[in-house]
Amino acid sequence: MATPDLVSAVSQQAGRLVQILNESLHIANDSKSIKTRISRLTLAKDKLAEVQALAQQYPFLSLESLPEVLKCIEELDREIDAQIKSNTSKPRLQQITTAPGYSAATEGTRLRDLSFAVIDLETTGLSAKSGARIVEIAIVRVEPGKAPTVILDTLVDPQGPVRCTDIHGIGDDDVVGAPVFADIVPEVVAAMEGALVGAFNASFDMSFFRAEVVAASQAHGLPPRRKAS
Repeated sequence: MATPDLVSAVSQQAGRLVQILNESLHIANDSKSIKTRISRLTLAKDKLAEVQALAQQYPFLSLESLPEVLKCIEELDREIDAQIKSNTSKPRLQQITTAPGYSAATEGTRLRDLSFAVIDLETTGLSAKSGARIVEIAIVRVEPGKAPTVILDTLVDPQGPVRCTDIHGIGDDDVVGAPVFADIVPEVVAAMEGALVGAFNASFDMSFFRAEVVAASQAHGLPPRRKAS
């Protein structure tokens, strides 16, 4: 027979799990970012599994709302899957900018004959000038006549607190053991070399790239790059 202390402790634990579950479902439902929606829905599923395990171990727990939660998760799964397919079939690049290796010789060339590097970043803030850092980077390379290939996809240690977790779903524990940006600069440059770089907000992403490259140069004792006069 369960004691009052056990009932209280288990109920509190289940309550915390349900709170995280509900918050995750709420963010997954409202966010426009596919990455955020997927990470939050995954978190919700994990917490649901923990609650279900508790309910099996302690039958006194009441989970009357479980069918509604399961229905909500199924609906979000279908909605996110449809969103992924829609974005894949109809890519929208708001801005295109140049990358190392790009030259004027490509001007006048058909887009389908050019190489593209499509980038996506998650950061600890909205401005590199204010000290925000890259916390995740992915680069997909698209060569003429070939299927897109993921060249780089990694979390990055921002060497400080991970903020904006409510946006990207990445926390301090997630970046433990991840490389710092200075360690992956060669991979980043190689992934974008000789290609047009596409992004949903290219000016935002490139501002972070520039700041990270400067920080990496300083970390290795290299002189800052001088602007052409």
